[in-house]
Amino acid sequence: MGQRAASYTNLEPGEYLFRVRSTNSDGIWVDNQRTVNIIVHPSFWQTTLSKILMVAITLILIAITIYIIFTFYKLRHRVEVEQLTIVKSNT
Repeated sequence: MGQRAASYTNLEPGEYLFRVRSTNSDGIWVDNQRTVNIIVHPSFWQTTLSKILMVAITLILIAITIYIIFTFYKLRHRVEVEQLTIVKSNT
């Protein structure tokens, strides 16, 4: 009794209607209901934008990895070709 605060945690995103009633000084409920509309927005990680960004970042990382691997193999092949031409020119 006498509590003048309310807290709610882990609410799902959405719209809520908070209703409050009170008692008079004798403890009798009074018909003076008040309402507050509350909108809980989703966290950033729950939004479509964040999911699109995560997919894009993943695809970019995959593309960079593939590029690095192909560049490594091209350079390796080029070194092998140069070594073969050096060997052929020495004989």
